[in-house]
Amino acid sequence: MKKVVLIILLGSIIPNAAFAQNITINKKIKFYKTWIYQHKDTLLIKGFLFEIKDSSIVVLNKFVDINQEIKTGDLTEFPIKKIEIIKTRNKKGISTGAVAGIFCGLGIGLLAGSLIYEPANSDSHPVDRLDKGAKVVVTGILSAVLGGGIGATVGIAKCSYKINKNWNDYMLNAQSMRNKSIKFQLQN
Repeated sequence: MKKVVLIILLGSIIPNAAFAQNITINKKIKFYKTWIYQHKDTLLIKGFLFEIKDSSIVVLNKFVDINQEIKTGDLTEFPIKKIEIIKTRNKKGISTGAVAGIFCGLGIGLLAGSLIYEPANSDSHPVDRLDKGAKVVVTGILSAVLGGGIGATVGIAKCSYKINKNWNDYMLNAQSMRNKSIKFQLQN
């Protein structure tokens, strides 16, 4: 019986491994939402960070499929002389933070609930034995909700780059922003 299971298992793995060699791996691109401000409160554009050039920034106006050709009408270029502040945030930052917070909160809540609540006596009524389990689950769920809120709050944070319409300030932040740009991620 063990030999039959082993043969079936190997028979299902080998064709998948051979097929996987023919597939090209699509690179995951992180999209960074970008806000460019002319003054502290004057928003010039909101989009996705596409490219960092030596004296300007290119922003993708709308979310597009990277595997398709990007039209020049979807791109907007801003010279550094017009930009005071650039803010970026990972497009999936809020949802990723919320999911991570939910799982961490759930785990911590279940662990804390199982440590806090006293175990039922062996001679106690069966309903009382279920009571501890229910308390642990409720503690886990409440902690998951709280953790999800905290994770979403952390994920909402933006990275801020002060350019001050100055080329030197821009160059200090250029490499950090370039690593987040779509064009840089596609090339590397």
